[in-house]
Amino acid sequence: MQVAGNLVFIGLASAWFIRARQEDMRQARFGLVELCALPIPPDWPQFGIELTAGWARRGWQGGIAHTRLLEGSPGRDPPQCQWPAVW
Repeated sequence: MQVAGNLVFIGLASAWFIRARQEDMRQARFGLVELCALPIPPDWPQFGIELTAGWARRGWQGGIAHTRLLEGSPGRDPPQCQWPAVW
């Protein structure tokens, strides 16, 4: 968080709301922009918590978007997440 202005991590949705993680983000002046739910691979066990890609941005003070990456035909259906195309 000391170098980049935008970060994306893949993990369980609940991991973003652990107090230690929130404090790390606050001290680095990052805010959570979006949690994008990802399809769970069929061979993974069902664990009841969404697998997400979380986008954090330095200086972000807005709300958190909760989106879903829909499964579709590769190359035909665009992702539903809101991440900027400039990455």
